[in-house]
Amino acid sequence: MPLIRTMLDCAQACLIAADFITRMPSLRAKLCAACAAACEACAENCRRMAGELPEMQDCAEDCWRRADTCRGIVPAGSIGAVVS
Repeated sequence: MPLIRTMLDCAQACLIAADFITRMPSLRAKLCAACAAACEACAENCRRMAGELPEMQDCAEDCWRRADTCRGIVPAGSIGAVVS
């Protein structure tokens, strides 16, 4: 998947998760799982580009942190069950 598309998808997933988790807590685990998956995909694409553009390593690290934050919002063990 192209890097720009992945970055846009990651940003959109984060915005949707942040918007909905306060209003629809019943969807929290699913939204955060989707957000974490989008952030991980973006981090991988950014990491791959870091060889050509070293500043992309910062992007990758930011995306990994966002994915960790999303995983930290939901109860342990529930993301795997939601994503599967």
